[in-house]
Amino acid sequence: MEHELNISSTTCVDWSSFAREVCEETLIMISTPIGGPGIEVEIDEAKFGKRKYHRGRMQVGQWVFGGRQKDNRTKIFMVPVASRDEETLLTLIKK
Repeated sequence: MEHELNISSTTCVDWSSFAREVCEETLIMISTPIGGPGIEVEIDEAKFGKRKYHRGRMQVGQWVFGGRQKDNRTKIFMVPVASRDEETLLTLIKK
C-alpha cells in the first residue's frame, strides 16, 4: 500500500491502525440484541492481537465474543471479553 500511495511505512502503519480502530468501534456501536424463538444464531470467539516479531504463538491480544443471525448477516454483535468462562459467555448469549 505504501508504494501505491507513495507514503512512508510509518504512515501506512498509522493509517492501518486508525482504520482498524474505526472498524472495531463501529462494530461495537452497531451491536444489537439478536436471535429469538426459531431464529438461528452463529456464535464464535476470536483473539485479536499480534505475534512478537511475527513468529510463534500469539503473545498479546484481546478476546472478542460475537455472533450473527444466520438469516440476516447485518444483525451482529461483538463484545470484548476478559474471561471466556462458561458463566461470562452464557450471560452474553442470554442478552
